Amino acid sequence: MHANGLRCPLRRCAAYALNGYYLALVPTLMQQNLASGTLIASLAVSILPATSAVGQSFTHSRGHATIERTGLACLVTGAVAATAAVVGASIVGFLGATVALGVGHGLTTSSSLTALHAAVPPHRSAEIIAGYFACGYLASAVPILGVGWLGDHVGLTSAGVVFFGIVALLAVGCGIVLRSPDHQVTDGRARSR
Repeated sequence: MHANGLRCPLRRCAAYALNGYYLALVPTLMQQNLASGTLIASLAVSILPATSAVGQSFTHSRGHATIERTGLACLVTGAVAATAAVVGASIVGFLGATVALGVGHGLTTSSSLTALHAAVPPHRSAEIIAGYFACGYLASAVPILGVGWLGDHVGLTSAGVVFFGIVALLAVGCGIVLRSPDHQVTDGRARSR
């Protein structure tokens, strides 16, 4: 489980932190900093899980490594676009970034579950998957407490830039680990050398 042990938590943390950020802070960010109304803010919050579901629907017909790389690329692209949209106060840009982040969320969540399932003995599957989701929900809540605290001190725009920067760095870090010769993924199974 060495190869998956590093990639799964990083992907999961980035993806689940997006859930927390969108549910807790995006409505306020959009209304206060992007001058949108409640309807548009609600739309942004709804786009993330909807596009995540779309991303997950594509995982059944693709190879594991392709899903993983595509999901990470979507997270990086979405995080960079969201940063630009927040700084530039662009509602349309933020909604577009949310689509990329949602697809990346769906692909990386599905990819990390697939990798985890392949690495875990069947008799421990329920226990490990329960732990996976417990860690995911912690990753959804804990970073947002920090971003909320930071937002109180430097503003939601700056806090959003920091948050999306961290999401992008996590995704890039996962991509580097994925490309490492010691952590190759083939047919849904990671192997360590």
